[in-house]
Amino acid sequence: MNKLTKKLKGDIVVWTVLGILSIFSLLAVYSSTGNLSMIKQGGNTEYYVLRQGLMLAFGLMLLWFIHKIKWSAALKKSAKLLLIISIILLICTFLFGVEVNGAKRWLRIPLIGLQFQTSDLVKILFIIYLASVLPKAKSNNYDFLTMLKKIYAPIWIVCGLILPMNFSTAAMLFLVSCVMVFIGQIPFKSLLTFFGITFGVGLVVVVISLADPDSKIVPKRFTVWTNRITSFASGEEEANSDDTYQADQAKIAVVRGGFFGTGPGNSRQRNYLPHPDCDFIFAIIIEEYGLILGAIPIIVLYLILLYRGMKISRECEKPFSTLMVFGIVFIYVVQSFIHMGVCVGLGPVTGQNLPMVSTGGTALIAFCIAMGFVMSESRINNKKKAELMALAAAEEAALLVTTETETAETSDESESESELNEINNETDDLQNTSEEDEEETEEN
Repeated sequence: MNKLTKKLKGDIVVWTVLGILSIFSLLAVYSSTGNLSMIKQGGNTEYYVLRQGLMLAFGLMLLWFIHKIKWSAALKKSAKLLLIISIILLICTFLFGVEVNGAKRWLRIPLIGLQFQTSDLVKILFIIYLASVLPKAKSNNYDFLTMLKKIYAPIWIVCGLILPMNFSTAAMLFLVSCVMVFIGQIPFKSLLTFFGITFGVGLVVVVISLADPDSKIVPKRFTVWTNRITSFASGEEEANSDDTYQADQAKIAVVRGGFFGTGPGNSRQRNYLPHPDCDFIFAIIIEEYGLILGAIPIIVLYLILLYRGMKISRECEKPFSTLMVFGIVFIYVVQSFIHMGVCVGLGPVTGQNLPMVSTGGTALIAFCIAMGFVMSESRINNKKKAELMALAAAEEAALLVTTETETAETSDESESESELNEINNETDDLQNTSEEDEEETEEN
């Protein structure tokens, strides 16, 4: 155990949380992909769990490598470049993206043929950008126009480019950005003005969308969003309804699970839920492990991750590191609770996965990269604390040595004075004896 803790620097509690989530992931993926394995892999039930295991191993290795390096200075200097890269990726996805399930969220890499979901990477890059610019806005007392150019306009652009094909991610990133702006101590009046403009523009788009769904400014998936929201708000319970089918099947899984679950591998709803290994994996976990062994432990793990992340953020010395750690941890915890809320019927279907648990290469690797940056800051904090403790111990030892030296010197002085007194006393005795002898001689 000591050898392991020496290899894993940073917050050991976070490492433990990530390890437990990885175990949950393997168990849930193996169970939830049984039907999918029969359809797509000819009955090879180990295919998806082995693939997830390899992705987890690669992600954790990447996390470990990243956390060994100090990234804050390099990330801060390259923040503007990261923003430009984010915008380019989103534009390319919007124009040339691969359409999956009616949404262009994926971008295929030329020649290689691999594809990845750009929003998973962009949300990390944009948080890094905000973390770099917000401290400057406070220290330089930016006026509203400057903040509009460097803070608010980038939020609108990035979230606006994500919005057409991924409403939930755009809304989530917008929320986290606003919280970061607030924590960055930007004047509240400026933030209210930003909210007002955003609300006004959004209201106009919604009104036009409702009045003329075929308008060019209306996102293609607007009807999907409105159907999901209205279905959730109306509380429809028609099991065969196209709009509520996914949510209904997830609710059935939760009810079947109860307090103690049906047992590992005994999920029935995996055969009915679309994407049970990704969008609804929390429902499968509840069905098989129940409230006691499944839902509560998962919720507690993400709450611990939030608490330890906030602790790491507070311990960072530089504002950039503080805001970056906060933004990364906060957005993934918010994402996890959105996923869990959807699975238990507390929100409309969003398509958000469960970080570190759901299948998905891009999402998992992006999460591990982001947590690598967090653990890098944690390692630096722990190193500084160790140095301060060592310095304090050295000062205490030096003080102890000084005290002992002074005590020894005082003792030596006391002994010297005692010896001198003895010599003086002996001298006095000799003088007295000599005087007495002289008196006796005179008397004789």
